Amino acid sequence: MTSAAPAGRKARIRRAVSRLRWRAWVELELRTRRRPPRGTRLTVTRPGPAAKEVFIVPPASPGSTGDESFVLSVVQQARQRGWQPTVVRVSEQEEWGRDTLGAGVLCMPRHQSPRTVRAVREFARRVRPADVLLYLGTDAVGGAYGRDAISHLMLVKAVCAAGARAAVISFSFDPEPDRLALRVLRSLPRDVPLVARDQESSLRAQAALGRPVTLGADVAFLVEDDDASPDNEGTERALAWIGLRRAKGRTVIGVNINSLLLGISPFDDSPTAREQLGRMLDAMTRALGTLIAEDSVSVVLIPHDERGVWSDEVLAERLAERLAGAYQEDTLALRRLPVFSTRRLCGSVDAVVSGRMHLLISCLAVGCPVGSLTYLGKFDGLLRETGLDAWSLPGQRIVHPGEVTELARRIIRDRELMISRERSALPALCERAARNFAVLWLRAAPLMVPGARKRGEGDNHGSFYSGVLLK
Repeated sequence: MTSAAPAGRKARIRRAVSRLRWRAWVELELRTRRRPPRGTRLTVTRPGPAAKEVFIVPPASPGSTGDESFVLSVVQQARQRGWQPTVVRVSEQEEWGRDTLGAGVLCMPRHQSPRTVRAVREFARRVRPADVLLYLGTDAVGGAYGRDAISHLMLVKAVCAAGARAAVISFSFDPEPDRLALRVLRSLPRDVPLVARDQESSLRAQAALGRPVTLGADVAFLVEDDDASPDNEGTERALAWIGLRRAKGRTVIGVNINSLLLGISPFDDSPTAREQLGRMLDAMTRALGTLIAEDSVSVVLIPHDERGVWSDEVLAERLAERLAGAYQEDTLALRRLPVFSTRRLCGSVDAVVSGRMHLLISCLAVGCPVGSLTYLGKFDGLLRETGLDAWSLPGQRIVHPGEVTELARRIIRDRELMISRERSALPALCERAARNFAVLWLRAAPLMVPGARKRGEGDNHGSFYSGVLLK
């Protein structure tokens, strides 16, 4: 015990020093304006012909169906236009870059350390002027889930300084972003496109950053289904179970819960977190039990993330265990499914109660009525634009079983109205989602969100994007 204690202190000191050195690097870069020397040509030795390359920076490590849909959408869009998609990995152990997602090229350490500094500089030396880097900002860009986003934004800065193009796309903007993340965002060159995925985020970002922000939509709206992609065993089992329950006259609903609804990190295993998540599970057991017993409902628990000690998968398993006694026949807990399988599942149920925005988007894509349990303000803009805000509940209210039961009943009752609103909203959302990729193939007149300055009024740069549907 005595020898372990000093070793633990030394490890903590090393981590603290490492974070301080990382912070010093960020501060230095924010105070230094760098431009590529005139006449600089960046060359990289690559086998085969030199194709235009788009580097994709995912928001986090693999394990989320939502993040998978981001990356898959960019890969599909790039390949359709003859670009070579390459995924930038966060660590050597991660699976980003395999199979259809392209090949990883960079080990970028997740923790704030001098290794991050070296990785950013090494990567910036590899890019060519014709290359493009796309950082998928999502809801992480403002530092909501830690400061990994700051390292990613520093990579955007380094690529621009090296003479290549970069953009921050498909992001939500937290009403209270991390201060350092905000400073780094403000320091980006004004000709680096910033594309928000909903109107509220675009207005928040524009007000906070003092620069134009393009109004787009989530890139996941553009994922094209692959009919050749086989369903895995879990999907086939779920579809068969859903068919049997519906044949018996049951209404089948999908349900997703996650720790973020209570503001708890899925990696937090503290006594307080366990207590609060226990209350959530108790409340959901009562809410779903009431629906099963009184409304002839069967429930499919659909996890969307497998990361952490309190992942969606863990919570779905715990909830299924609590329902197993009296309601086992009408409860099915799944493992996390790939994007295409998730969409097929959403197309087979009668309705969904979703605590994940990308499960909501999967439902919109297939015309499934969906209500939302919301957090971090990330749902707000999309729900208003689709007219589905009336069928939502703040995530913190999940501990009140009566409110969850009433939400599910309203979704089931209003199915046809919700489907009509979803179908009306989808074409415009897909059109706006295409703006995320404009940096790949055109520079056009600026699209300014309401209240933004016109090009030439106070700055020398405009957005790359126009309001036309990109072909």
